[in-house]
Amino acid sequence: MLIWIDDNRRITATNDILSYEEAQAWCSDCCIWLEEPVFPAAAEVEGKRIIYMLDEGNQIIAEYEEIETPEVSQLDRIEEALQKSQEDLRNEGAAAAAAPLKSAGAAMAIAMAQAGIEVPPSAGAFADDWPEWQADGATAEANSLWRYQGIGYQARTAIQKIEAYAPDRAVNSFAVRPIPDGKGIYPSVLNMDVSVGMAVRDTEDGNVYECYANPITSLQWQPHELSASFRLKS
Repeated sequence: MLIWIDDNRRITATNDILSYEEAQAWCSDCCIWLEEPVFPAAAEVEGKRIIYMLDEGNQIIAEYEEIETPEVSQLDRIEEALQKSQEDLRNEGAAAAAAPLKSAGAAMAIAMAQAGIEVPPSAGAFADDWPEWQADGATAEANSLWRYQGIGYQARTAIQKIEAYAPDRAVNSFAVRPIPDGKGIYPSVLNMDVSVGMAVRDTEDGNVYECYANPITSLQWQPHELSASFRLKS
């Protein structure tokens, strides 16, 4: 065991030596060799390491110094990323993959509306990119797409944009296109259209139902009441 005494009378101990002769040659005359050096016990402190110093009576005492935190390398960042749960990675991957598809779907829905075509009931998935309906007195053209109070709508006919003709009031003039949640499940909204394959959450029992047959125009009942069109989704 080598004990090195520096100018500040601080000493450190190490077993990491190749041989007695090599250590002597490296340390010259400033080393003291002991057969079995005994150090006083010292409590560990997080973020610090123990060093030993000599007091005025040449007795060994314990002190602490901060441990320098090495810079995080690219390899460390990669390893940290790999530690993420598989669920997190799946969610991030799904979001990244869905972004361009959602953008393309929004553009397609708007193009259909501008061409005077009624968009499918599931087009509410792109309603976040539709303009917000406001009672500004202008005219909402037939087939134009709107977002109002968190729900997507498509105007069935040209209609003036005033409070009395708001999308949730002029139910005969707007087709309801609800916005689905992150899992693609649409809320059950009065007067919405439903196509085969859509998953709809019943607002009464909270269950999710799939439209398996008989698509619906202007929904008036909850999915659990329409067994000819909906079945409980597993």
